[in-house]
Amino acid sequence: SQEANGSFETLYNFHILEDGSYPRSLNGAHFLQQLFPTFEQNSLTKDIYKNFYSTTEQNFEIKSKAIPPIQFTKKGGLVNVQGGSILESNIPAINGVIHRISKVLEPPNSVFETAANKSNEFINSILAVNQTFDDFKQIIAIGQGFVEKILANENDSITLFMPTDDAISEAISLGNLPNRPFNETISQNEAFSIVSYHTFASQNGPFLFDPSKNLPFNSNFNNETFVGSLFEGTTNETMPVWVYRKGSDLNQVSYSEEVFLNNARVFQCSDGYFGNFCRSTLISAKSSNLYALNGPKLCALHAIDKLLVPPIDSKDMKSLIGSMKEISTFSKILEQIGTDFSSENEPFTIFAPTNYALEQANASYPNFFSDSDRILEIVNYHIITGKMLFSRYFTEEQYFQTLAANGSAPIRISANSKDSDELKVYVNGFEMILSDLLATNGVVNVINETLIPNLEQISVGFGYVEIIDRYRTSKIAEMLGSEGNSTLFVPRKKTFSNGNGTHALLYNFLPNQTICLECGKQFHTNLSGSANLVLYETSEAKSNPFFTTISGIYANEAEFVDFKPINAINGQIWVLDRPIKSVELNIWEKLSEISHTRIFFGMVSSCPNVVQLMKGEGSGFYTIFVPSDKAFEAIGQKRTHKLARSKQLCNLIEFHVASDWLTTPILANATASDRSKISGSSFCGGITVPTVLRGETIDFQVGKGSLVFVGTSDWPFSASLVESDIVCTNGVIHVISSILTFKDYVSAV
Repeated sequence: SQEANGSFETLYNFHILEDGSYPRSLNGAHFLQQLFPTFEQNSLTKDIYKNFYSTTEQNFEIKSKAIPPIQFTKKGGLVNVQGGSILESNIPAINGVIHRISKVLEPPNSVFETAANKSNEFINSILAVNQTFDDFKQIIAIGQGFVEKILANENDSITLFMPTDDAISEAISLGNLPNRPFNETISQNEAFSIVSYHTFASQNGPFLFDPSKNLPFNSNFNNETFVGSLFEGTTNETMPVWVYRKGSDLNQVSYSEEVFLNNARVFQCSDGYFGNFCRSTLISAKSSNLYALNGPKLCALHAIDKLLVPPIDSKDMKSLIGSMKEISTFSKILEQIGTDFSSENEPFTIFAPTNYALEQANASYPNFFSDSDRILEIVNYHIITGKMLFSRYFTEEQYFQTLAANGSAPIRISANSKDSDELKVYVNGFEMILSDLLATNGVVNVINETLIPNLEQISVGFGYVEIIDRYRTSKIAEMLGSEGNSTLFVPRKKTFSNGNGTHALLYNFLPNQTICLECGKQFHTNLSGSANLVLYETSEAKSNPFFTTISGIYANEAEFVDFKPINAINGQIWVLDRPIKSVELNIWEKLSEISHTRIFFGMVSSCPNVVQLMKGEGSGFYTIFVPSDKAFEAIGQKRTHKLARSKQLCNLIEFHVASDWLTTPILANATASDRSKISGSSFCGGITVPTVLRGETIDFQVGKGSLVFVGTSDWPFSASLVESDIVCTNGVIHVISSILTFKDYVSAV
């Protein structure tokens, strides 16, 4: 019959090894000496066959054409094949080689026969050593007739996931299963439902771990996908199970990867471990594929560490939330705003706040909860779509996008079990008090606080935990969560250096005001109230071939990383390439603190007009180019003293002062005409700036590597910037390497 022919073909293919590859085989065939565990190195520089003659017993497997591997045992040059001996070896043929053996190699049994096998030793040696499966075998026996029908099905490839006895004990303690003995507490129909929810059928073959040298836990478990079980709920629809590969890099399966079905972890290696715990035995560990054959169909069995529990009464997300008293307020809000839980957006993960948490949030933010748009944003900040996230999936730090802010507002989820054996999960720092409540289209987790997509929590969601922790100890804390409309600046590296104190926090926060990147140069008062934040755009900076920019838009000396803010319910978050430094001193005060510009500072004291500008007693901003002490040392002590007594001294000092806010990006932000004034293969011109000395200008040049130089049209590159962009309350200081002189300057020497 056709069925018999199919079974015979499977039996025949089980006696044929798949094509071999170097170094085990040079032409695809496996001669007797080539039946041995391969070396790690793919090299023939040593005798690669020496293992064949080893007196140590070695066990290994090679895949057959029927896919299930054939087991070999070798000792001292003698090879056994699944308990049979080789009677005659190396019979050559034009397309391979034949070995005559003492017994027929018996292909694996059906899934039902394998799962019902009373010998734990046989199952354990492949699925998970040190684990037992007596309870699940008993449940299979209770469902006998019904269960055998699906587990012996020859139309599809069946994969059965068997919970360990420890997993069954846990399910009993949680109330998901009745007490033992099961033959008195579980009916045949109930046994069938349990087994069918652990059974999966496919036309594309079973779920298998297919390890290779570099991918020890490679598998065909597709990450973040549904697989349909054979269990039909009260709606007579198959109940899908969610596949999740924790620690997965979809381009390369990592050593630390773990595979989950819902919240049950799959044993990956036969020594009874998962993921990273298999590393110590990678060389000898075998993947935990227990093969079975239902007729000609290849099937498999795996062990899992938890019982898969189907959704209660086949409830969808909306029904499940509506049935829970502790989150009834959240359920009413979902009804009020008409949240869509249609199949188009499946699956969902929701972190639902308790009734008390919502009551407290409503008292703290009454304006938020009286505004329908803001209520929608608050609800959306509790919802993740496209993923089912169970508590066991979480690591110490992960970030997930929610529906809030058009899908751009993340939350931070961290798992911490260091203080106890019990896993604790936190969402934006708030504890998850109830987890893994399964619906047909998602998972509900309950948290003890309300997630508000304000400046504080969204910053945490983006990973700015350290910065927000520092803000929480300052007077800004309340404003981050307030109902105003403020602006928060955060550095790209997600941390402030130790040198940035409370004042740095003040300078990175604009209370009750937002910014406009298209509005040109703007001045904003920081929370300190003592200085200005200057916001400006260098519209042509990107066209300068020697000055590197990100966006060309700056807040003081810090550059915007993106053109768009992260929107919060109470303002905007802008990411900068560095923190905005705290500014508390005017130019005069700051210059008095710089240790390597003492000589110039002493000379300025003789010029009252310049001192007045530096102290901020007039209006406007100024930029001063300060020669370093080394610049004066270069002309000698005698000439320096003579210069200090010169009638031209104040003119010379005024030539070092420009009346505007000029940071290095602005100096490099030249028009095409400016850039062409002086150019070469590694430099070009920058802007020309009028100085305080009437009628005199200084020019800037930009060199490769974003180097900025200062000089005149006659003497470019007169000085380089030794220290740039020292921001003050009334302007900017640049320390330069040389003393600048103007065209009509009469030397004091």
